Amino acid sequence: MSASAHAHTDIDSLATAIAASSPEVRLSRISGEAEARSIKAENTLANPSAEFEHLWGSRTIGNKYTVGISQEFQLPMAYGSRSRLASAVEAQASARSSAYEYNARLQAKTLLITIAFDRDILSMYDSIASLAALRTSVMDTMLHRGVVTRLDYHKAAMSELSERRNLESARRELAGAEQALAALAGVPEVTVGHINSPEVSNPPMPWQAYEDAYNISNPYPALLSASRSVASRRLDAVNAERWPSLSLGYLFNNEMGEKFHGLSVSVTLPVYSRANQAKAARLSAEQLLVSDEVASNATLSAMQRAYADALSLWDEITMMRKLLSDDADLKLVQRMQQVQRINTPDALLETIEMLRSRLTLRQAERDYAIAIATLTR
Repeated sequence: MSASAHAHTDIDSLATAIAASSPEVRLSRISGEAEARSIKAENTLANPSAEFEHLWGSRTIGNKYTVGISQEFQLPMAYGSRSRLASAVEAQASARSSAYEYNARLQAKTLLITIAFDRDILSMYDSIASLAALRTSVMDTMLHRGVVTRLDYHKAAMSELSERRNLESARRELAGAEQALAALAGVPEVTVGHINSPEVSNPPMPWQAYEDAYNISNPYPALLSASRSVASRRLDAVNAERWPSLSLGYLFNNEMGEKFHGLSVSVTLPVYSRANQAKAARLSAEQLLVSDEVASNATLSAMQRAYADALSLWDEITMMRKLLSDDADLKLVQRMQQVQRINTPDALLETIEMLRSRLTLRQAERDYAIAIATLTR
């Protein structure tokens, strides 16, 4: 099974589609629905109880028997509290699913940006490795002509090996991003068609703009509110369980030919079974609340780190773009090579260094795009 992304070229729409199908999102939704249905299933009357009793007496007295049917039930407050708890659990499941999808969308967007840029970066590594191989070949020819020393040749060969390692490392990083995207989508593999990398053309906005946008789209306040509601409703339900339950029934008794009709009433006192349930419910609710608060705070902290990264990266990108504003240096090397004003190995080395500079710029643009994606979510 594989997921194809050939039909999508827009990163945002593709990230939304992947997040919606994320197993973690589906699991959170299903788990909440299952818990709510379980509570509703328990919020019904117990099955009626029927009984029959037959006793044998002496021949002079005869036999007697008793038939009865009874129904156990709790006080109305118990059923009402469980019903409210089930509704609160459903609302919490919806809020939690929205929060998970919110995070999954950012993960998908980050991976798609990484894939888009890393494809360009891989191509640049491939060009550098090819030039390094060509340089080694030229140095080998020059070695046999006695123009360069064996040490010079060995340096070139080692440089080529280093560039080959860089190329393989870049290939593994790209494959790793694609595998992570497949895992997020819940499929064995995902085929991503051509996607355009985001434009890196504007500096970061003021922090307040990102914070205001986050406060509008942030799903965690709703989740925290829903979790607090579940905590309160769960405690109410546990406290309601501490009230006695009643059982009412009808009895028919036949004794020595005499028939008797009547009612039976019994009370069940939850003295032992509910002893620690209130404390357990309180601790469980506190655990979930703390977990949701930690996730909310972690999101804001990640945005703050991303903003600091974006400011720093933008300065680096601006400086590198000024230094690499055009291809004049590369064209000069090519012309010098054509007129043989410098040795070919030197020209190839200069070309490799220029490509490395452009590769470094592309990597900075990738990291900047990821930082902005984290801020805009």
